[in-house]
Amino acid sequence: MALGVRSYGNALLAQNIYKPENLSNKVPALKAFARKILEPTLTCTEEECGTTVGRLLQVPEAALVGLVRLDNNQTITDDDIVYWIENDIYTVRVRDSANCLTEGGFCRNCGRGYQHRILDPGSPALGDRKTFASSARSYQNYIAATFSGASMGWLPLAADPLPTVPDNWGVVTNHGEMDRMCRLLSKLGVPSDDYAYLFTVEDILERALLIIGTYGVYGYA
Repeated sequence: MALGVRSYGNALLAQNIYKPENLSNKVPALKAFARKILEPTLTCTEEECGTTVGRLLQVPEAALVGLVRLDNNQTITDDDIVYWIENDIYTVRVRDSANCLTEGGFCRNCGRGYQHRILDPGSPALGDRKTFASSARSYQNYIAATFSGASMGWLPLAADPLPTVPDNWGVVTNHGEMDRMCRLLSKLGVPSDDYAYLFTVEDILERALLIIGTYGVYGYA
């Protein structure tokens, strides 16, 4: 496949495909599709999702100050970190939309955790629609963990998590729309085997990212 990588250096370069500004303007519909996948817009639909998992981070290696604790919804301070070190506490769970249990959107508390992670302190209100920032490496890591990624030799890289749980891309797109995007790709000279494979992938986010990656390669051909 054209998206195959043969080295760690190739893997570092591959992430650039998942930056909307790097994609060709040759097919506007495909570029618009890429942007809405890479920068998904979701709605804050409830106050609390009830998660007991959150993101598990290391103390003190992770950049923890300012993140939102899962246990009490308070921001982490230097004093918290000192206390944890003095008491041999080596992990902490934090709030993040990447681990939110709200279906098809996000809860207010996890949304606040995400905003603090991207250094935008504040809290969304119920009903707010938020467009999440693209995280190129997190998308690359998602592909790397799939059958598609393994077959292409993609490697995971150190990265922040996805902006939301993978199932939530089901409210952003669907297979009908992706079939139409694939038909647009057919005009760009994509090899028949690679093109046919795009119609076999069932996972919504995996398929969307493969379409974007394929456009990233052949959009400039």
